[in-house]
Amino acid sequence: MKRFRFTLQAVLTVRDRQEQAAREQYAQAVARQHDARDRLRVAEREVAAAADRQREQTQAGAVAAELRAAVAYVRAAEERRQQCAGELAAADQRVRRELEAWLAARQKREAVERLRQRQWQRYRGAVAAQEQKELDELATQRSAAQEAA
Repeated sequence: MKRFRFTLQAVLTVRDRQEQAAREQYAQAVARQHDARDRLRVAEREVAAAADRQREQTQAGAVAAELRAAVAYVRAAEERRQQCAGELAAADQRVRRELEAWLAARQKREAVERLRQRQWQRYRGAVAAQEQKELDELATQRSAAQEAA
């Protein structure tokens, strides 16, 4: 019997590549999410440190110009923290989208893979039936030869 040949092998190859690309996009999105989370942590520490410095200057009786500069620095640090929080939220959304894309690509590949498995099972059944037919023919020939002798 001829060798097994999956009729949709090209489709399976394309779906495999699509899944791999989606998995890589997801991994990149997760890496960007971690970077955004790290930047937010740094910004939060900067806001806390700026607020502490402002509090210390206020308690120490600093001049008005120093206090204005400290307040401006706290505001700038807080704006940076808010910007980082927005970047993290966007990165979170991107991770969710990329995960959904990866899962969809995986489902498509698995559907073609299931079809391949069904074709393989049919092929194996046909091979087994062919082998059984050949064995039956050999047995028939052998019994005919024994009767003739």
